[in-house]
Amino acid sequence: MSDFLLKDELNRSLEGRFKRTTDYDAVAVLVIYWKKCKNKGYKDEAHKVGELFSQDFGYSVQYYGIPSIDSELEMDARINTYLRDNRKVDTLLIIHYGGHGNADDEYGQSQESVWCAESDADSPSLKWSNIQPKLAQHNSEVLLLLDCCYGSQAARDSLSRRRSPIPRNLELFAACGMGEKTVGPGRYSFTSLLIAELRAQLTIRKFAVVAIAHKNMASKDSLLAQSAVYFPFEKKNGTTRLEPFKKPGSSDIGIIAEAASLVLQLSITDNDRQAFEEVIEWLKLNPPRTVSKVVVENIITTASGVYSYASSQEDGSRSMGSFKKFPEPAKRDISSTWGAFNTTIAALATSLRKFPTLFVSSDPLDRSDVAGDFVHQLDRCLRPLESAIERNIMSLPELNDETVLLTAIDDKIMEDLGFVETLNLRLVANFGVRTEGGSGLEVDLDSSKIKDNGPFLNLSIQDIPPLGRVLVECKDYDELTTNKSILAVSKKRMEKLAGLLNSSKSADFHTLTCLRFFVDSQLGRSGLIFAIPEESRQCQISLRDIIRKVVGKYKPTLGQRFHIAHTIGKAIAKWHLVGWVHQGVASHNIVFFYDETHGIDYSKPYLCGFGYSRESDAPSTSRLVENFEANVYRHPDRQGWPSKFHRKEHDIYAYGVLLLEIGLWKAVETFFDEKERKSITPYAMGQKILRTSKELLGHSMDTLYEQAASTCLSGDFGVKQDDITQSCLAAAFDIQVLGKIGRGVAFEQ
Repeated sequence: MSDFLLKDELNRSLEGRFKRTTDYDAVAVLVIYWKKCKNKGYKDEAHKVGELFSQDFGYSVQYYGIPSIDSELEMDARINTYLRDNRKVDTLLIIHYGGHGNADDEYGQSQESVWCAESDADSPSLKWSNIQPKLAQHNSEVLLLLDCCYGSQAARDSLSRRRSPIPRNLELFAACGMGEKTVGPGRYSFTSLLIAELRAQLTIRKFAVVAIAHKNMASKDSLLAQSAVYFPFEKKNGTTRLEPFKKPGSSDIGIIAEAASLVLQLSITDNDRQAFEEVIEWLKLNPPRTVSKVVVENIITTASGVYSYASSQEDGSRSMGSFKKFPEPAKRDISSTWGAFNTTIAALATSLRKFPTLFVSSDPLDRSDVAGDFVHQLDRCLRPLESAIERNIMSLPELNDETVLLTAIDDKIMEDLGFVETLNLRLVANFGVRTEGGSGLEVDLDSSKIKDNGPFLNLSIQDIPPLGRVLVECKDYDELTTNKSILAVSKKRMEKLAGLLNSSKSADFHTLTCLRFFVDSQLGRSGLIFAIPEESRQCQISLRDIIRKVVGKYKPTLGQRFHIAHTIGKAIAKWHLVGWVHQGVASHNIVFFYDETHGIDYSKPYLCGFGYSRESDAPSTSRLVENFEANVYRHPDRQGWPSKFHRKEHDIYAYGVLLLEIGLWKAVETFFDEKERKSITPYAMGQKILRTSKELLGHSMDTLYEQAASTCLSGDFGVKQDDITQSCLAAAFDIQVLGKIGRGVAFEQ
């Protein structure tokens, strides 16, 4: 990922994090006890917990009495409702249970978390450890408070899975450890002392911190008879900060006025994505409330590597990226881009000299000053140079050799340029995941519950234990695929694809991480299972459905449409660099996430529909597609029984159709009447789409956008002769398509 894109992504994750007086938009508390328990003290303390959170903190509180019949089923149903009713982003869930616990250690039992109505062996009970994993589906944090005997057994990994049974978004504070009993209701109970501790913190600090509560209650001065046990959030090793809302049931998020600013420069030892993400999580962890904004102004990593590389082109090193090793067309490509970069820098420097007084700004984070604009433009003009170097390196035929590819991955120059990730993906794409017994990503799945989505690949959000809430993409076998030998080849390809989509990759690829794949031979289906990004909204919708159904102010703005078009184009180009063709670029395979509160997140489109994708030099699937809505995206050479293998230019043609849809904001099939749909030839279909692009797109977007779309549809890139990796086509696509659409993106910004 380029420094510019990484900077934007980091800033989006920080956006809005500090301009508020509370960490959450809402807090929903669920207080649990047994409906029929002889010791009424548990119910009394439950209501005291409710009073604390509702009256002192202003949170929404609900009570639930566990019934004695079908206890676990009823508890499971209540948790499902609780999660569904509070699925809005930035909603903290607090669950408190006060009651008896069972050791779960007789006759080879697993010693997990078991709640029971009484301490008797034959008491109604439920296994909380069976229900707890569902809390991972919540898109914010969960605080679990357990006042029961053997409370910390909720953290026990009885199956030796070498991973915590506590979801990464859950913070656990339990009254006692494994095999220990706690004090019952009363003055010295865990619940009573916790209420007192939180109220004391609220009085002193105006907020309460769970980690501090554990520290104080576990100290030798505490009145707690046993040692309380605490597990922080795994995903950020953090803790919950409980801050009162001014009015019960509402967040009343206060906006903090900006009175001053401080500019810091951070130096980090690692130059990788994880290092930057760790810094961002650190910044977000527990900032003082006086911090109202944090902005990443610049990242100098790949940019300095690109500049150093391009300015020393006569380097005689043995590196795979050595300039001397490039063929002449590649040298000319990089040299011309380097020349354009220097010209732009000279022009920017001249403009700066004209306005020396504008270097001083009252707000160092204000991008409107000339110096800030210089950094922004410098970043922007470095990107074509970086792209030129990357595509020419990735086009070297030597990289089709596994040994050479492995050497390149360890090359210091490749690391400095930020290309190692793309090289790793090329390795997986060409040679698969090198582990014994395959990728280990296959899972048995009954796909009968997955709904049919008409003629298009099914994309739906499902709850699949133990993966949790995931996005499932599945497709039916072709008739030919039922042949056992062909099925085996198809399964092997699916395994390779899953391994590729599971591999680490930057946000430039705009693809979800694949967790598993499945082949359901009973129903003749196969599919991929994707993780939903942690920070994303929890419902999905395709671009096709947005175009057809979303109206008014909920439609994307002109700037957002430029961004969507440019983002998907860059993603296709990145996959082509890896050596992989998509073979299904279409609006129904572009996915966005949304929720009822914040709407659709147009900043993050994801490219899906990889079911037929494959290596660019491998034979493509010859399949008869008779559905008109699917055929409109297919190049005329690939309709009916295809006469040619699917190549990169066929992906580019489909992208041109997508540009038409985004530009005119209409589904492409609507340009054809019923008669045409039944009788039109593939060639005539392509010509009509091209004419529509040339006649209408310039008015709704701009001339450059129309030229980009029409070039994709006509295939007229001016490339008469190309190498085996189609590097000339890649360069032409970058300049004639992405470059032109990118100008529209920059203008809208």
